[in-house]
Amino acid sequence: MKRWVGIGVLLGVAAFGAVGAAGAEESAWVEVAHSPEITVYRKEIPGDPLFAYRGDATISAPMDKVVSVVTDSNRRAEWAERVKEARILKQISPTERIEYLVTRVPWPLKDRDFVLHTRLIPDRTAKTLRILVESTDFSEMPENPKYVRGFVKQADFVLSSINGGKSTRVLSESHVDPKGSIPAWVINMIQKSFPRKSVANLTRQVSRPDIVSSPLVAEYGLMH
Repeated sequence: MKRWVGIGVLLGVAAFGAVGAAGAEESAWVEVAHSPEITVYRKEIPGDPLFAYRGDATISAPMDKVVSVVTDSNRRAEWAERVKEARILKQISPTERIEYLVTRVPWPLKDRDFVLHTRLIPDRTAKTLRILVESTDFSEMPENPKYVRGFVKQADFVLSSINGGKSTRVLSESHVDPKGSIPAWVINMIQKSFPRKSVANLTRQVSRPDIVSSPLVAEYGLMH
């Protein structure tokens, strides 16, 4: 397999919004925003003041172009909401890596940084690409006093080709804690807008003429 170049969390860190994160005891998903491109849901997590978010989005571009963008660390700051820096710390395998991400936070608060374990899982049978992201420890990237170290509890993205290969469906769930002294209600309000803004940014990004098709999609036969 050819080397891939990591997803954005997201998220700025909740770019879209982890699939199947719910437990039986948790509350139901509640729709909080809808547009032709994306429906956003939120869910209360027992014992946690921060909501989990789910996005069900349609990108008007082929899956190989969408995968090309979302797995390219160099482009992440161009489309992922509030992301200002993204880079690879360690390439574990062609489909697994440790990444570093910095996201902007409104003044006077400190920006947030994240150390992330990212795995990419192609499924030939289901013709999907799943991207799993969670925070991790990495001795070569200790906490930086310039930032507050945030925590991605879980982020899960599933991409699939639809509309005869003309569009891409992105199902996502995320539960992110930026840490620090930001009130939970402020975090919930800000993160609610991330999915919609990131989908709009991503749609513009994949339409650029310099975006090439991801070889991984063809290699695994992920498009119908």
